[in-house]
Amino acid sequence: IASGNFISGVHTTSGMASWLNTSTKQVLYLKQFKTDAGPDLKVYLSKDLAGSSFISLGDLKAASGDQEYDIPATANKSEYKYVLIWCQRFSVLFGTANIN
Repeated sequence: IASGNFISGVHTTSGMASWLNTSTKQVLYLKQFKTDAGPDLKVYLSKDLAGSSFISLGDLKAASGDQEYDIPATANKSEYKYVLIWCQRFSVLFGTANIN
């Protein structure tokens, strides 16, 4: 398990992100998550805060609440240390969590 709390970027973002390994897959779990609503919000696993090297986990499911996202089996927890909530349409970072 690796986890960390969200800190706000351009928009207020809070909650916890956890990378979990189950018996069959890797999962990113957002607990007590909350951010501002926005267009085209994505969830990224990133090697850095700039998002220069990332894996997209898809669309943010909701602006608040507990959520779960499948992590590709090829993703390495030691490389992808950040969760980014990213507005793809306007290239705006809503919030980040360091899950080191």
